[in-house]
Amino acid sequence: MTEIYKIIAVNLKSIRTKLKLSQENLAELVGLDRKTINAVESGNKSIKLDTLMKICNKLKISPIELFYTENQASDNDKLILCVSLLNNLNNEKLDYALKFLNSIK
Repeated sequence: MTEIYKIIAVNLKSIRTKLKLSQENLAELVGLDRKTINAVESGNKSIKLDTLMKICNKLKISPIELFYTENQASDNDKLILCVSLLNNLNNEKLDYALKFLNSIK
């Protein structure tokens, strides 16, 4: 498997777990089999562009989030990731996040 699929695998798993989704949850969300999600996250299976975009749309993330390594993340990419994560919070957790951010500025 090429390096890009390994990067996608690591990032997809990281984002999925941060969103507290199981592989089965993600599979149901995007209409795939859990084994397919597992194979993609293991770097053992390539992923079609339309499937990748469907995953990004369902997770409400930018595709760029799946393609960079931590060392390559620009400030803008980090902001996109933060906004994406905040976008998935309910109002109570969003208020908590805002209080936390205010406490560290």
